[in-house]
Amino acid sequence: MRPDAWAYFAARTRIPGEIGPTVILENLHLFNDEVMTHVEARILAGDLCTIYDACMAYVQAKLNTALIPHARGRDERLELPENALREVLVNTLTHRDYRSIANVRVHVFHDRLEVVTLVD
Repeated sequence: MRPDAWAYFAARTRIPGEIGPTVILENLHLFNDEVMTHVEARILAGDLCTIYDACMAYVQAKLNTALIPHARGRDERLELPENALREVLVNTLTHRDYRSIANVRVHVFHDRLEVVTLVD
């Protein structure tokens, strides 16, 4: 976590200065064994097109974007190709067993993207 981001958060939430970010994040179950755990969950509902669009927007918002300058301005390039993301999401939605109560989960980590089907 960036020190300036922690300082801003601590000031806004009035966390005493002697309590560090690791203690707070562990108490919130967001940090475990020096690794960030899940921070945000979003439940998507609706028709398939709505779910696909919302999921694609969510994943794209969480991925890093490279800004490639050129003579006419700049291009933005996601760290994972948009075609690959589209393929994963479409395959997941298309080949899902709709007779099952299983949930599809998309996990965005700093080094990978995982799409899994779990029964809660």
